[in-house]
Amino acid sequence: MGLIENISQAIKTIKSNSKRSALTMIGIVIGLTSVITIVSAGSLISDIVNGLLSSMIKETLISVEIQSENDDMLYDESEKYYLTEDEKKEFEDNAPDSIYGVLSVSWRLEGKVYTDNSHYSLARVSGVSSAYSQLRQVNITEGRYLSKSDCDKASNVIVISDIAARNCFGSEKNAIGKTISINLNQNVMKQEKLVCADCVVVGIYKYEDKQEQTKRINDIRNFSTDMFMPYTTMDNLVVMPTKLSLELSNTYSGLLVAAKDSDSIPDAMRYINDFMRDRFPGDEDYSYTCNQLLPKEVRSMIDTVVMAITAVFVAIGGISLVVGGIGLMNTMLVSVTERTKEIGIKKALGAKKSTIRLQFLIESATICLIACAIGVLVSSVILTVLDTKFYDLIDMVPKKVLHGDLRYYIENTEIHIEVSSIAVIVSTLFSVAVGVIFGYYPANKGAKMQPVDALRYE
Repeated sequence: MGLIENISQAIKTIKSNSKRSALTMIGIVIGLTSVITIVSAGSLISDIVNGLLSSMIKETLISVEIQSENDDMLYDESEKYYLTEDEKKEFEDNAPDSIYGVLSVSWRLEGKVYTDNSHYSLARVSGVSSAYSQLRQVNITEGRYLSKSDCDKASNVIVISDIAARNCFGSEKNAIGKTISINLNQNVMKQEKLVCADCVVVGIYKYEDKQEQTKRINDIRNFSTDMFMPYTTMDNLVVMPTKLSLELSNTYSGLLVAAKDSDSIPDAMRYINDFMRDRFPGDEDYSYTCNQLLPKEVRSMIDTVVMAITAVFVAIGGISLVVGGIGLMNTMLVSVTERTKEIGIKKALGAKKSTIRLQFLIESATICLIACAIGVLVSSVILTVLDTKFYDLIDMVPKKVLHGDLRYYIENTEIHIEVSSIAVIVSTLFSVAVGVIFGYYPANKGAKMQPVDALRYE
């Protein structure tokens, strides 16, 4: 018999014993459905975790830290071993295109911004560099973010939140290009000082209300949001007591560098290493480290952990496949026994052992393939329903269980649950393997029957 004839014969046998075949398939269907669903869920979890990390820490950030073997030297010889403001500027001016910029943060003061007494908004104003957006993702909805030119010229410009824009100007579009006054509190040497200035609004960003705090505020004007101005502008505005200003100097024990993109990281790190070696040539007392904040190794470790957890659940789901395989073996033994005379007639007519064995193996594999198709269909339906109702299910999870950055990321990211193609392929191959392995003993038993004994069987 050819392959097509064997498959046709197997389907006829399955149809003639439909109830028995269906009961045999149940265990295999449950196992395959579990495996496909778990693998697809594991892929989703990995994507969510990696996406959350990327939103919190940009993979293009490189941390440069200067270290000393003797901690006292950090204070005694800081001017010699720290990077000065001029050296930082030299680093930026000579940086290749692979480097987007150096993240700088100066003062962070609280107070309010206003246009008049009734139009105001509480604020936390930070002095930052243009590359700060690489550290903290800021969703600009109107205008632009701070530029390098703004920082170089110490321009009186500011980026405010959409909440502050509505409080002070009525809408976001009306705020761009308008002047806003800041009145900030600076606590220096236990004395309150006021930092006041007029700034031009150049950008509006969307405030991310992760904890839904605005819903608990009666007057939205009294809700404080972050705002950003050039760090050089902030340094010019702050009030520095004479005693404190003598003790401080613009030196840096490290830098936070933003590469242009992921592909630019190797070139950026080469430039950083060359610059630091020139700055501290052959100095045994000091060393420096240059590391990517979110290296590929971290992502790989996360994927490995998720895969390990997924593998455990897949193994548990695989138990159903083993149980289903044992049921398949029992069914095939019954099938061989019922068709003993048929086997005897075929062998009497010259059928080889391999022909009989192949016939029953194909029948066993066909049962598993049908069960596999049903399992893929069931898992697809389950995952489609989960995909459709995903955000409804997230809303049902108590905020004490799922909260903060993770909840905000999930609720504000387009997430889709899809059937893993790898899981389908592996499940199909595994189901065929189950059919062959657990069907081999019954098939071999039928193939070894003697024609005389088979024909005499009642």
